[in-house]
Amino acid sequence: MRTSSYYNRIITSLVQLHKTHPKYTMGQHLSTILDGYKDTWGMSDKEMLFAVEKYVAELEYDIPHPEDDIDDLIRQGMNLGSIIEEYNNEYEE
Repeated sequence: MRTSSYYNRIITSLVQLHKTHPKYTMGQHLSTILDGYKDTWGMSDKEMLFAVEKYVAELEYDIPHPEDDIDDLIRQGMNLGSIIEEYNNEYEE
């Protein structure tokens, strides 16, 4: 495949991301896409397209959760020590 085809597919994917996830900024998309890649300056268009497609696939499989559920998980995580202690006490008896 020609290099320009990879480039065009990257641009098309980014435009589609904006349509399907308008609440995310381009910076958020790119930061997440490139997370874990050390040498982005030297990335080929083929490698970049792979990273973009991987990110798109991850977004498609991500299940949105209600804010209340997320807040509850955060609160439980902050109190993890007491939850573990309560669990241990329950099973020591």
